[in-house]
Amino acid sequence: MSVELKTCPFCGSGGKMVHPMGQWTSKGYGQDGSRISCTSTECYVMTTAYYGETQDADAITAWNTRAYEPDQAKIAELQAEVERLKSTIAELEKR
Repeated sequence: MSVELKTCPFCGSGGKMVHPMGQWTSKGYGQDGSRISCTSTECYVMTTAYYGETQDADAITAWNTRAYEPDQAKIAELQAEVERLKSTIAELEKR
């Protein structure tokens, strides 16, 4: 399963899968889990550890989830409209 990880939402670095060992869980000590951690040595962001059959997929989903993802096409459209309006204003000011 090859899933692309998004960049860190705080610093922009990459993310990597980490399998912490010996974590305390509600099921007891010693459960191996999965989490995604930022690859930057200056950023300590990571997901919580996930356990069970879908632990890798759950960690990836958590890492790749963003509160808001901007619509890049709409942003480009609005920026073009701003430039068009600036040009119109400049033409009107010349009159």
